[in-house]
Formats: sequence, C-alpha cells, structure tokens
Amino acid sequence: AFRERIEDIDLVILDMILPGAGGKEVLDTMRTLRPGVPVLLTSGYSREYFGEFVGEEKRTRFIQKPYSMEELAREVRSLLDA
Repeated sequence: AFRERIEDIDLVILDMILPGAGGKEVLDTMRTLRPGVPVLLTSGYSREYFGEFVGEEKRTRFIQKPYSMEELAREVRSLLDA
C-alpha cells in the first residue's frame, strides 16, 4: 500500500511486531523509498527496545501500547507539525 500511494501518505503508523516481515524491515524499506516520511512506531514492548529507530532527525517517534486516543492524536499532530 505504501508503494502504491507513496506521495499521498503524510504519516505512517507502524506496529513494530508484524507477521512475516518485522517492523525494522518495513521501516527500512519505507525509508529507502521515501526518506522524509514521518513515522510513528508502536508496540507493546518498551521504548528502550526500539530506541535506535526513534529520533527527531529521523522524523520518527514511538508510542507504547496501550495508548489513549489523546496520546495518539498528540503524537500524530506533533509529527505532522515537525
């Protein structure tokens, strides 16, 4: 879906634990195809587990499950505004 609509996507919410391909592989592929796209990583695992993928210069943030809709909205807005 990302490849098909690459220019229409303003932000990606990506679960890091995926069946088949892991979140890291998906993130790497997206970064290769469109380096600047903002990405909000999510997982039930802690932030420390995915810290190497997160950073302002990477336009990537992390939100741990479970999260509220308010937390999700705040992170999405912050990434879009950055």
